[in-house]
Amino acid sequence: MRRLLLLVLAALPLFAADISGRWSVSIDLSAGSGDADFVFEQHGEKLKGTYSGLLGKREVTGTVNGDKVEFQFTGEANGQSITAKFTGTVTAADKMNGKAVYGDLADGTFTARKLK
Repeated sequence: MRRLLLLVLAALPLFAADISGRWSVSIDLSAGSGDADFVFEQHGEKLKGTYSGLLGKREVTGTVNGDKVEFQFTGEANGQSITAKFTGTVTAADKMNGKAVYGDLADGTFTARKLK
């Protein structure tokens, strides 16, 4: 019985969180803060979707591996093309947080909650 329990516990990280749906994201950067909406579609570990916020509406790509999530989009700020990258952790079925880096312009953190 103990061996079976160890096998089950070892396999838990293999199961990815499903973040499909609409998320409200608060972003706090060294250059300022703001809110954005993300809509994610997840297929296995692959992630795609849209960002809507200060930089307009952009296509999002990324991955989910266990409770770890990474996603990004490319936009334009101050006449410069930038890639915004988010790396974080899904802490509950409706919450995640982590680090946000907007190219060379700014970096900081994000918190997100899933909308119903």
